[in-house]
Amino acid sequence: MATGPGFPQANNTFIPHDLSGRLRIGFSRNAKKFHLPKYIEYVECPKSTGYFLKITTQEAARILTEPEVSWPDGAPDPLTDTGTESFKFVPFVTERRRYRFRVGDKAEKQAVWPIVESNAQNKAAQCMTNRTNRVLTVATTAANWNAAGDTDNLSGNHTATATAAGGGKFDVGTSTAPYIKNALGYAASLINKDTLGVVDSDPDSLLVIINPDEAIAWAKSPELHDYIKGSYWAQDEIHKGAHPNGKYGLPSTIYGYSIVVENCVKVTNTRKSAKAASYAMPASTVLMVSKPKQLEGIYGAPSFSTLSMFWYQDEMTVETKHEDWDRLTDGRVVEDTSEQVTCPASGFLFTATSG
Repeated sequence: MATGPGFPQANNTFIPHDLSGRLRIGFSRNAKKFHLPKYIEYVECPKSTGYFLKITTQEAARILTEPEVSWPDGAPDPLTDTGTESFKFVPFVTERRRYRFRVGDKAEKQAVWPIVESNAQNKAAQCMTNRTNRVLTVATTAANWNAAGDTDNLSGNHTATATAAGGGKFDVGTSTAPYIKNALGYAASLINKDTLGVVDSDPDSLLVIINPDEAIAWAKSPELHDYIKGSYWAQDEIHKGAHPNGKYGLPSTIYGYSIVVENCVKVTNTRKSAKAASYAMPASTVLMVSKPKQLEGIYGAPSFSTLSMFWYQDEMTVETKHEDWDRLTDGRVVEDTSEQVTCPASGFLFTATSG
């Protein structure tokens, strides 16, 4: 006798006569398995309203004329300006969100699986999915990368189409027209200039984020075929399955840049309606970001991490409460966060990259 699909109630969380054999089939994702912490910095803040500091990246590398620096003997120091760097505080406000569930006592006591723990894990994964979606929505908004919004730090727009940045779309490049290589090199050079060399183009500094469809499209391109053929290390990594990217036909790095295939899936339909699933990372879009050296940042300190998540009190708090009178357990996962592109100078957004 089939008992689902359905939602937990008193009579459908168990199989009569204990014929279940404790079989469980599920597709819930462990909250610790999400890629988000690989490319974003988490910053705990003392209040839900705050500011992050943007210091202009110009003065430290400015070339001065001889009259500006010359100090003849016997003359007072001819200070004509302060020589200090400009800065600004950018406001943010965290927002508290909760992901709730409720389980009745009969359903809990008769269930053949740990139903409260299972729902708590589902909600933790739901929290991470929503968080990933918010981060990528902010990160793939072109206005956040335009020089017009940050003229002090950006010498040019940190966003462009694949064709404008590299000469063509990334899924049709060849060994003689390496559009991926051209575009990544273009972005890395701009990042290097606008961060005064603090964020350079070595593999430990920058990584590239794509979704699985983009990964598959890259892997089909003549450019990547030739790249892999020409690299014993890349061939060996794919053949041995030594990295998760291998299932898409990609090595862990390309042209020295680490590749993160962001496979977070979001479901956008309402409950009980037809399923609508898609990737949180938009199609035909590629992000290059500065990789945080460690997950936790320091509030108030300047950072070259491209993306940051500020949180107040609840980064991810799991809570349950049993109601004796109502004979049920309420549970929730709570977060209080704000997601920001804190340093567009250290990243780049590519659009119209394939298809």
